[in-house]
Amino acid sequence: MTATDTQTAVAARTEAPRLTAHFALSALQNQLPLPFSASPAPEVPGTFRALSWYTYPGWERLAHGETLTTETELYLALHLIDFSPLRGELVCLTGIGVNAPGQTPFDPVSLFLCCLLYRETQKSWRTDSAN
Repeated sequence: MTATDTQTAVAARTEAPRLTAHFALSALQNQLPLPFSASPAPEVPGTFRALSWYTYPGWERLAHGETLTTETELYLALHLIDFSPLRGELVCLTGIGVNAPGQTPFDPVSLFLCCLLYRETQKSWRTDSAN
């Protein structure tokens, strides 16, 4: 097989009209947000106190012309997937005391997404964003 015989994944996707039509934003809008599938976990009570709180930001920002070509995969995922079903499972896994006395914890979903952001950018809060 020569180099001219091989096709990049990007070229193959552009030549698959069914794939493009099926995953176009206009085709997905009625199904958004896509739910994050999490193991059954106890529901977090509505009075759960946290210093941050994740809420699904909506898909509307993806409708702007260049967004799909200029933004990162994580940014796109944040606008396609609702990560809030993870909250109960993360509370159970981390052992966060729901409404326990002491310092108010951060929302585990927010911390999970911060970890994903760190993995994507390899930058922490202490890293200068200009670098």
